[in-house]
Amino acid sequence: MPGGEWFTTRSGILRGEAGWELIAPYADPIARFLERRFPQMSDADREDLLQDVLMAMKTDLVGKYDAHRGGFRPYLRTAIVNRVRDHYRRKKVRAAEHNLDEAKAPEEQHDIEEDDADALDLEACLLGSLHEFHDKRARSGKPEDLEVLYAFSGALVEGLSNEEIAKREKKSKDQVKRLLQRARDEILKEFMMRAAPGISTRAPLDLSADLVRRIFREPRHRTLILEKEPNRTLAQAVEMLMDRLDKARARFPVLASTQGKEFEEALRAVFAEDD
Repeated sequence: MPGGEWFTTRSGILRGEAGWELIAPYADPIARFLERRFPQMSDADREDLLQDVLMAMKTDLVGKYDAHRGGFRPYLRTAIVNRVRDHYRRKKVRAAEHNLDEAKAPEEQHDIEEDDADALDLEACLLGSLHEFHDKRARSGKPEDLEVLYAFSGALVEGLSNEEIAKREKKSKDQVKRLLQRARDEILKEFMMRAAPGISTRAPLDLSADLVRRIFREPRHRTLILEKEPNRTLAQAVEMLMDRLDKARARFPVLASTQGKEFEEALRAVFAEDD
């Protein structure tokens, strides 16, 4: 499946456990977030904190989550902030018990900016969509499903051109373009359902996905494209999603260069025009 540092084994393992379907895509984004947000924390402490956050999301948050009431971000932010605060509270108590100077240290800043949480949420939505695409096609085992999977993996993971994929898979360039389009349509629709809950009630997902794709390909014409969309409710929903993506794409290069590069490449692999 799509690989590299952005796609690690942790989320793959979690996906194999019942009840973790919604949580698994958040494992690696949260781990990377904790590493950059709390660099002073030991690796062992961050790993323990990650497990606490994931367990809280699974046991406390997922059961309360209602997609019709909005995104997953507020629940995610609450889980991280509360577990980080608990971690430092326990650390301070232990330090006080042993008369360590750390007990007198100033209070840590535990809060998380909303834009950080949203960027993390969008990364997890994209990862989850890619994982769902991979797992669905791989489980099927049908030649036609595997063809779509191999073509898209070549484009995303290996960065191959359509001509290179066609040569490797022994297909024409037009066949490869059709395979990639099927993959992109499927992944983009899944991403939109995860990133913008309820958007399918505004218009058929085909129309919504087409609108997002056109804006991504022609960012300078975004305002005009949205103004020409007759479904104003859909236009507003898509505009909000694109605003969120813009903010996330702007933050990733600052927060983590490798992570940002792979997030951007994944977005382009899903949204971009075939070459």
